[in-house]
Amino acid sequence: MKKKHGLYIHIPFCSKACSYCDFHFSTNLRYMRQMCSAIRKEMEMRREEWADKELVSIYFGGGTPGLLPENELKEFFLLFEGLRLLDDVREITLEANPENISKENITLWNSLGINRVSLGIQSLYDSELEWMRRSHNSEQSIRALNLLQDYFKGTLTADIIFGTPFLNLEMLASELDILTAYPLQHLSAYQLTVEPKTLLQKEIQNQKIKISDEDTIAEQFLFIHDFLESKGYEHYEISNYAKPGYRAIHNSLYWQGESYSGFGPSAHSYDGIITRTKNIANNHEYMRLVVQEGKPAETELLDERQRFNDFVLTHIRTTDGIDLNEVEKKFTSDKKNHILKTIKDFPSDWFIIEESAVSLSVKGMLFSDFISEKIFL
Repeated sequence: MKKKHGLYIHIPFCSKACSYCDFHFSTNLRYMRQMCSAIRKEMEMRREEWADKELVSIYFGGGTPGLLPENELKEFFLLFEGLRLLDDVREITLEANPENISKENITLWNSLGINRVSLGIQSLYDSELEWMRRSHNSEQSIRALNLLQDYFKGTLTADIIFGTPFLNLEMLASELDILTAYPLQHLSAYQLTVEPKTLLQKEIQNQKIKISDEDTIAEQFLFIHDFLESKGYEHYEISNYAKPGYRAIHNSLYWQGESYSGFGPSAHSYDGIITRTKNIANNHEYMRLVVQEGKPAETELLDERQRFNDFVLTHIRTTDGIDLNEVEKKFTSDKKNHILKTIKDFPSDWFIIEESAVSLSVKGMLFSDFISEKIFL
């Protein structure tokens, strides 16, 4: 039986820099054509990585892949056809912002076979969007949702952010009411985090803004959980909710420890065993290396401790949790006993313990990072 594999394509361009974002991107769109050409060349050079695997997903991330011109997107799909990538693929996702959504773009995406659009809404409040330095407003978000509802033929998912300095439960309830009135099969709710070297971090250091306290964040997290479950969504990963049958195939590969190949500057790859690579996070250096048929990535071989810690970190985020039989098979019975012993130090209502699996309760999800660190070797 072939192992599952996914492809991630990092499009490192945005029209504007958001205050909280630490992803690799550039607002200089002048060399998008050269970058896309380099990414496609990298894919051709590395085609053997998935030759013996079942390729189940392709994910255009970024950056903002919704900025891709029609001709560049078509060139990617011509390459996919030439490499016979689409035979087993079940999910092709494209991230887009509300200002990227038009009837023309949706028609193009449908024609190419893109069957999942991830819409970066983040907030339905203009004051928050302005503070985040987003390139759209709430009116554009509603217009985008209406267009996708009317014309897009695939699965629709949207992102929101909670824990911002201005958000309260009343605002959050109104936001979720509006969003769940649309045919969203999937929704991601991310807690605002303060990343190094971002504008948000500078504003906090300069005391221009104060982030929400832990109690407020916990209250909002639990509210989102209860609200979306009441609407028929399954809370299957800490930040992700899906209608039955609509879990994200690509992201699930990460959480299940499956293999994936990442293309473009800063993209990560993993062979599902011990090898992890990261492409250089410099656009011009990346293009130079690929054009010269060099290797734009650094490779790391994981030891057993790293593999165990990665396994814990990814699996504990999902409601499927940590399969103890899999731990024993991949590692040793000592590791299994280590997990069971460690979680005894925490409140019992943080976990759901079954015969062969340990997962976090909704309350436990609030402390997932802390729990993971304690389990790490």
